[in-house]
Amino acid sequence: MKKILAFVVFLVTIISITACNDLESGSSVKTTESTTGSLESSSSFSSISSSSSSKSSSKSSSKSSSSSSSSSVYIPTTYLEGTELIDEYINQMIEKTTDYMAPFWNKESPKRKWNYIDGVMLTSLIELSKTSFDSKYMDFVCDYVSAYVYEDGYLKGYAANELDSICESKILFDVYEETKEEKYRIGIENTIASIKKYWRTDEGSFWHKTTYENQVWLDGAYMAFPFYTRYAVEIENEVVDVNGTKMTMLEDIVNQYRIIREKMYNETTKLYHHGYDSKYNTADKIFWSSPQTGCSASFWLRSMCWYIMSLVDVLEYYPAGEDFDYLNSLLVEAIEGLMQYQDIDTKLFYQVPNLGNVTLYNEFDPINQVNRDLSNYLETSGSSMMAFALMKASRLGLIDEDYLMEGKNIFDSICDLKLSSTISGDLNLVDICITAGLGPENQVSRNGSTQYYLAETVGANDAKGVGPFILAYTEIKKMK
Repeated sequence: MKKILAFVVFLVTIISITACNDLESGSSVKTTESTTGSLESSSSFSSISSSSSSKSSSKSSSKSSSSSSSSSVYIPTTYLEGTELIDEYINQMIEKTTDYMAPFWNKESPKRKWNYIDGVMLTSLIELSKTSFDSKYMDFVCDYVSAYVYEDGYLKGYAANELDSICESKILFDVYEETKEEKYRIGIENTIASIKKYWRTDEGSFWHKTTYENQVWLDGAYMAFPFYTRYAVEIENEVVDVNGTKMTMLEDIVNQYRIIREKMYNETTKLYHHGYDSKYNTADKIFWSSPQTGCSASFWLRSMCWYIMSLVDVLEYYPAGEDFDYLNSLLVEAIEGLMQYQDIDTKLFYQVPNLGNVTLYNEFDPINQVNRDLSNYLETSGSSMMAFALMKASRLGLIDEDYLMEGKNIFDSICDLKLSSTISGDLNLVDICITAGLGPENQVSRNGSTQYYLAETVGANDAKGVGPFILAYTEIKKMK
């Protein structure tokens, strides 16, 4: 850390001497708002004009905010070639989590229950433990999870009416293998029991939550299917009832992916819509659904990356055969669809991926209920997910091996542009969309529009970005 502080002091001195001349032409220092971690571009984002087909440019395309006056210094990629800084950042995430019911990495609000945000973060630490051969990460996970799992296998606050709760249960396989404590095995069985009686659309898909009845969200594929697949493969591929039809769990998983592909894939953009309302042509339709397709209007980066990651994780366990090949084809198609919108200069992806580096001038902000400029930005959580998915899928032989370096390039760019250090030495992973969703009826601002996704809160160090960033880091370590 002394090296980092010395480096920071050196850079600040150079800046003051040169009066901050021409940052874009060669300086590796940019000023940020440290609470949100959002970059103040040297080129004002509101002055950019672009068409929806533009893939231009780069370092100026981070989200701007004004909630703090303290500054951060961006560390150039060359300084990040060693892994010490990344390891230090991960250790900070752990050390700052002094309350397991309100972890430092949850920037929405303390859940104080079994939840997917912890699930994503703890999954990444389990993988880091495997690749670093350092038991402290697994020890932390086991200690953390123990606070949420009672001796009878009850998972604290487990919500049986939402897919999000299932996501964290994925870690129970590894924690049980590590500890052999019976309560974790029972927790697995309790989770599968909730899946077997879960609510479904008329087509056979899981509802995202009972709060969002008859709705399928792309997020749900990652929340449920990796756990569901691992249970079916490692424990028992049981026969389940799907709206009166009997099928195995593995058949059920493939069937639900087929429904997502049929209902939510856009043949024009080659992207997936965030949500689908199976009652869109009835009086029970939700306000955000298209009367023609039932889908939400715009495209959201992280939702598509949840979907892509789900396929990679499912295929890691799914047995070879015709269904495996079908799922693999969906993965290739989804990756190819999203890669066409990758920013050329930074290798990252925009919050609304198909719009590129664009500002919508004087548009209505549905969250704050005012007219203002809304700017697209290079979003860190989805970009981290893509880095991880490309490297893991390539390592597993699911996609072309050339994608391995594509994923590494994305990860390197995230380190270069999105990992910052404050003067005090704290590290921040910035430009993470904190949350986004669709509805329900009493939250009409969450309408699935481009304006909505660009208006949502952006911040730093949230596990929805940090977890995938660490997962991508583990893939980098596996390359060595």
